[in-house]
Amino acid sequence: MTKKIKERSNNNNIFSPYISPLIPKTQQLVSELLVLKACVRSRGKNNRGKPVRKLLRKIKKTSPMVGNFMAAPPIFSRENYQIWSVKMKSYLEARGLWDVVMSEIQPLQEDPTVAQIRNYNDEVIRREKAKTCIHSVVFDVVFTRIMSCETAKEAWNTLQEAFQGNERTRQMQVLNLRREFETLRMKEAKTIK
Repeated sequence: MTKKIKERSNNNNIFSPYISPLIPKTQQLVSELLVLKACVRSRGKNNRGKPVRKLLRKIKKTSPMVGNFMAAPPIFSRENYQIWSVKMKSYLEARGLWDVVMSEIQPLQEDPTVAQIRNYNDEVIRREKAKTCIHSVVFDVVFTRIMSCETAKEAWNTLQEAFQGNERTRQMQVLNLRREFETLRMKEAKTIK
């Protein structure tokens, strides 16, 4: 059986985009798992779960993140904010936390039901998870800017303001770059005697 899996996994690279960020040993195990699942589906109901469960246990021992097939979050070090923000947004969306970052918390109504209290508590937990995700992916130098922020939204907006700037800051940067370009052009026109 494992010989067939290895042959199929070597011949069949359709899963490689999903596996590429994982470590090599885990890549091999995940690839074997996907091929094994395809084999089990084509074979029918006989002996369906045992080999798959066994392989899943191996994968979970190899990497803690592989159970969710989630890559590690991007780390921000004060450079390339635009790239980091796109990657981080994607990471938070994959975890189901992006909507929490972009919205404000709604207070509980007077005399809430048990279901409303439960939903509110779940929302608070998700907000704390989002804030923790943002806190854990920045260097200490950047963390000092957002450590006083109470919500994930506030932390995200603080980072955006500090590293991307608001509209006025971006306009000033464009003006400065234009001036710098014009002075370079004037220097090129001058000749040295």
